[in-house]
Amino acid sequence: MKKWWLFTKGMAGLALLFLSLGPAGAAAPVAKDLWPKRFEHPQGTVVMYQPQIENYEEDKLTGIAAVSVKKKEWKEPVFGAVFLSGKVVIDRDTRMATIQEIQVTEAKFPDAKPEQLDKLKTFLNTEMVGWQIPIALDRLLAALEALEKEKTSDQGLKNEPPRIIFKNHPAVLVVLDGDPKLLPIPDSRLMQVANTAFAMLYDPGAKAYYLKGGEVWLVAAEVAGPWKDLDPLPPDLKTLAAKMEQQAEKAAQKKATQKPKKEIQKKGGFMPEIVVSTVPAELLVTDGEPQFTPISGTGLLFVSNTECNIFMDTGSQEYYVLLSGRWFKSKSLAEGPWAYVAPDKLPADFAKIPESSPKGFVRVSVAGTSQAKAAVLDNSIPQTATIDRKKAKAKVTYAGEPKFQKIEGTELEYAVNTGEPVFKSGNKYYAVVNGVWYEADAPNGPWQ
Repeated sequence: MKKWWLFTKGMAGLALLFLSLGPAGAAAPVAKDLWPKRFEHPQGTVVMYQPQIENYEEDKLTGIAAVSVKKKEWKEPVFGAVFLSGKVVIDRDTRMATIQEIQVTEAKFPDAKPEQLDKLKTFLNTEMVGWQIPIALDRLLAALEALEKEKTSDQGLKNEPPRIIFKNHPAVLVVLDGDPKLLPIPDSRLMQVANTAFAMLYDPGAKAYYLKGGEVWLVAAEVAGPWKDLDPLPPDLKTLAAKMEQQAEKAAQKKATQKPKKEIQKKGGFMPEIVVSTVPAELLVTDGEPQFTPISGTGLLFVSNTECNIFMDTGSQEYYVLLSGRWFKSKSLAEGPWAYVAPDKLPADFAKIPESSPKGFVRVSVAGTSQAKAAVLDNSIPQTATIDRKKAKAKVTYAGEPKFQKIEGTELEYAVNTGEPVFKSGNKYYAVVNGVWYEADAPNGPWQ
């Protein structure tokens, strides 16, 4: 008896279970170039969607495909992804190609254990014995052309480093998306700084900026600082601060989905240095001067007195930092300049970092590691959610009339005077609010 694994939903998430299959012979060659491919069984279905080509050299092709698994009693399928390999045979007379010797080499499903994935791979590979998938040669060439364009596009991506700031004492980074964009606040002469995630206000009368720091407020004449404690609060700010507290309490009671504004918090009884940037930036903070710890089996050191991922390659005497999934290097932490480093251009020792190392988790961002390969599979698994269209609502507030700016290299424009991501394409407008896309015929909606 052969067995294959399907998913079941439980309190702890998704887990695989056995479904027994009766004896089956080799699968018949696939006669049509049609996707998705279905594996039917009385208790459920496995569906493989059209693969995306990852690499094609000589007659060897590799790709990645989304896969769904669904038991009959389930309302929705569970999605995963698999790596495939195959051999391509081309008949130029008929302008057709045939993919043969197809195998599943890797698989990734939520919460699946290695042995469970092995069962699924075995099942799929058994079912694909004898598969000969025909594909029009022109279609294959188009896919290869798209792959080459994608590689070229990746090489042309802008990977300029952000502004990287180093501090060896407590500090907090406050980022604004450009110069301060001010929005009026109802029943107050103060204005909200809309293009930052922090609770920041502007007082036109005093020509001062206010920044909420936990239980206190900070003040600065310029948005870049320097910032200092504000005590006592001006009457307008005191009134507005009280309203903000009430609104925060109501939002907490209603379990509002909109993220509250960030606040600066004291550390060890002291307010950290406020570092403001109006351009994309990252902050590296150490607790005193950097302390270095060697990584076993490599020529790498990591800075241990920081929550950041800072490394020193002793061979080149260069610092490497991992920021938002991207690597950058420099000869100096404090002075820079910083340069982008592609994951496959890192020193070889990064791939030798032991999984058990305190920094083993960075292997996912190092090309060629098993963790990096698993991440590719993770990113290929479709993420789904159910939205009630009747209840879903969106509201976009602009600082004055909506203003849009063209996005370089595209036909799109984006709104520059709102805190929400709003895009314009032709005569249509699109907004992302709480992770949900909305569409409208006008910049102010109505959104649906």
